[in-house]
Amino acid sequence: AFSLERKKVVKGNPTFFTDKEYLRIEKAAVGHPLFPMIVTARYTGLRLAELIHLEWQDFDWQKREVNVRNKPEMNHTVKTYEERAVPICEELIFKLLPYRKDTGLCFPVFFGKNKGGIYSYQGPKDSINSLLKEAGLKEVGEAWHKFRRTFASRLVQNGADIYAVSRWLGHSSVAVTEKHYACFKGQY
Repeated sequence: AFSLERKKVVKGNPTFFTDKEYLRIEKAAVGHPLFPMIVTARYTGLRLAELIHLEWQDFDWQKREVNVRNKPEMNHTVKTYEERAVPICEELIFKLLPYRKDTGLCFPVFFGKNKGGIYSYQGPKDSINSLLKEAGLKEVGEAWHKFRRTFASRLVQNGADIYAVSRWLGHSSVAVTEKHYACFKGQY
């Protein structure tokens, strides 16, 4: 029995932010240093580690995509080690416009001992929890990944090709995407 591969069982359908909930979060985040990180998470589905290491030069504004890259100089590798390009919508471009620079980290630490450097994972997790509380939501410890699920579920609900969604999420295979997001096909 020890040599058998154990299958991971998904407990219920994955949850995502409704449009109403997301708008409440965004409203609570206006003027907060994490605002651009939150909108980027919602509209790209990037993992927290990918967001933390995102640089302005990773955005290709003409092609309307963000490139998720391995960054050995920052001790960062993409979860599957495969770099990818994720399309960005006009709404995200507009919301990031006031923050755009030519180079450098997109979301540097604004305070604390590493000011101007890369966030630790705990910084955005703590900050998002306080913003969620302000928005009247309780998602402690889960929020950043829920933005990712919101991105993916909206695409699947609107008929996006599951293979494209899988590629944009950086999943190791389309089976992973189907396992977690196929349940949303046709739901609104």
